[in-house]
Formats: sequence, C-alpha cells, structure tokens
Amino acid sequence: MSSTDPADDQAGGRGNQAMTGLRLRGRDREITAVREALDTVRGGRGACVVVEGTPGVGKSRLLAELDEMARRSGFDVVSVRADELDQYAAGAALQSALHSSDGSNRAAAATDDQRLWLLDSITDALEDRAQRAPVAVLVDDAQWADPATLFVLRTLPGRLAASRILWVLAVRSDTERPTVARVREDLERLGARWLTLGPLPQQELQDIAADVLGARPSPGLARLLRAVAGNPFLAIELVRAFADTDAAKMEAGEAGLLHDGIPVSFRRSIAARLDRLPDDAVRLRSDPSSAANSTSARPPACSADRSAACCRASRPP
Repeated sequence: MSSTDPADDQAGGRGNQAMTGLRLRGRDREITAVREALDTVRGGRGACVVVEGTPGVGKSRLLAELDEMARRSGFDVVSVRADELDQYAAGAALQSALHSSDGSNRAAAATDDQRLWLLDSITDALEDRAQRAPVAVLVDDAQWADPATLFVLRTLPGRLAASRILWVLAVRSDTERPTVARVREDLERLGARWLTLGPLPQQELQDIAADVLGARPSPGLARLLRAVAGNPFLAIELVRAFADTDAAKMEAGEAGLLHDGIPVSFRRSIAARLDRLPDDAVRLRSDPSSAANSTSARPPACSADRSAACCRASRPP
C-alpha cells in the first residue's frame, strides 16, 4: 500500500508511471463529472464517485488528475492505494487518514470490535480534517483492500454525507470478490456517481503517441497502435519503447518506424502479463507483422472465452 498526503512527498505522485507528465486524453466527460463532485463538496455536502474499468485503461491516471484538481481547489487530499497484501493487514489502506491526523500509525486486526474501532477512528480523523478544509479521499485499486477497509468504504460515505468529504474509489471492473460487490451495492444505494472507463478511440491513442514522441505518428505506427485495443497504458509503453530504442525516426513532423519489429523492452514489459493480456496484445508481441498489417478501423475484439477486460495487465500502476 502506498499513500500520498499533504505532509508527504507529493513529487512521488501516484498512478501509472508510464503516463506521468502526459496530458490526460479522451476523458473529458469524466473530468466534468469529478469537477462537479468537487463543487458539491465545496458547497458543504459529501459526494462519492466510483471509477471502474479494466487494467491499464486509465483509472489511476484519472485519480492523479483529480488529486491535482483537488489540491488546487484547497482540498485536504488523502490518497491511498490498496495492495493485494493489504488483505492480510486489516485497515492498511486507510492508515494514512489516522497517521497524519494524530501522528499514529495503527491498523486494526480483523475482529468485529476492532473493525468498529477502525471505523470510529477514521470517522473522527476525517471529521476533524473536514472542519478545517474540504477533504478528498482517493482510494486506488480498491478491489485489493482488506475486509475492514471495505467495511469503512461502504459505511462512511453515508455516515459522513453531511461533511465536506469527497470519496473516490477506483476499482477493476472484473473483480469478483463478494466484499467488493457489497461495497458497490451500498454505494449505488447512496447515489454514488459511477464512471466506467472504456477503451480510448484510435484518434486519442494517436494523440497520446504524438504527446510522447513530439510528432504525429506515421500510418505504420498508427496501425500498430490499433493492436492495443484502446488501452492507453499499453499504447504509451509501446510508443516509448520505440522512442527509447531509437527505432522511431522524425521526418516532416511525423514519427515513423525504422523497422516493423517490436522493441525488446516492450516485449519484456508485458512478458510477465501474457496470460492476462488480450488476444491482440499477445499477437502484437508474438507476431508483429499481423498487427502492422491490420487495417481494421476498430480495435480488435477480445475472444469470447477471455474475461471482460480487454487489456488485462498484471497490476499496471
């Protein structure tokens, strides 16, 4: 679990390192929604937003953008990221709310009494913060949070609805944990705003490539980008791999490829994730010529026996 708090090093940032410093593309609707949520909280009422999507589609990037927006608007931001190991350390994903409020660093054991203690402790800490400034609680990878933390996340948005607190949870759309499903149900009943991030259109991927390379992508590179099926994380990884290996050439404001081969660095970056990647990204790694020769105007579809996640990388940040 990692956390970002006003007292911590903000330069460390959060979210996908591959996307750091790049303009957020293709999420205008979502930015409008979170800006409205910030306005609601500034007006004195609580709000809750759930960001859902497949790995690599940009949930962490959207939360990073919201983090910056909230800080610029004078919010006290508690930004945490759950981890698979947090399931064995009750309360770990929200320790920062307690730590920066009273100087302690406590996590509750997974008993009912201590779960209630955790709930009351975090309630007190957040209410104290909200008296001084509006608060934004951003929880990334919430599907990995321990049961005690999930209990807090399904309970406090309702209990603290009258406080100036914005809750934003990012969760994978393919998670099957029953405890996460209960959080979804409870937040839906509370009227949480649901933002489902889909694959980016091809033009947005080409704009991202231009941001990375400083020039518009050539038709050959644009065809390769189709193979990532609208996944911005993989698109950035691919384009940066070409740039880092000097396999891209700049000519007349256009970034072309010196060869059709996929850089080794990109192959290595996804090698550990192959069993979770979509058919198209697997084909991109194993048979780049098939991807390069594709002329379909739409991102290739995933096979029916795959999960719903079109680009399932192994926990891209």
